[in-house]
Amino acid sequence: MNKYWLIFCFTVIFPLFTINSIASDTLHIEKDDDFIEVYRYISILEDAEDTFNIHDIYFNSHKYSFYLNQDPKLNFKYSRSTFWLRFSIKNDTPGRVDYVLDITNPDLDYLCFYEIHADSVLRTIQTGELSDVRTREVLNRNFVFQLHVEP
Repeated sequence: MNKYWLIFCFTVIFPLFTINSIASDTLHIEKDDDFIEVYRYISILEDAEDTFNIHDIYFNSHKYSFYLNQDPKLNFKYSRSTFWLRFSIKNDTPGRVDYVLDITNPDLDYLCFYEIHADSVLRTIQTGELSDVRTREVLNRNFVFQLHVEP
């Protein structure tokens, strides 16, 4: 089974940010759509002490209490916590599909994006408003990540 996990975490230091988002049920891609709302596939975990890492989250996820997002907009209000968001994608089409994950909140101080496939971290991108703009995969006001998902 070709399933890709996308996990990202971010830390918000300033008050009241809304992520109009995009991110643990599996999102099944059955046709090549122009736009997919993925908010309903995102599971969330609050890391109040900022102590977790990607290996804890992925390989020991049964130890953590992720909850499935129910809202079309994610809003974590004021918090010094790190929030881990995850979702998985399974391409049920006969060919590769290409998408972009657009996180439409440019005010996230720190954001780490992880792409995992077959128990290996394929990509790690560490960026955020307080990081050098050259850390972004796509130079854009928002945080944009390219996704290439094989069947």
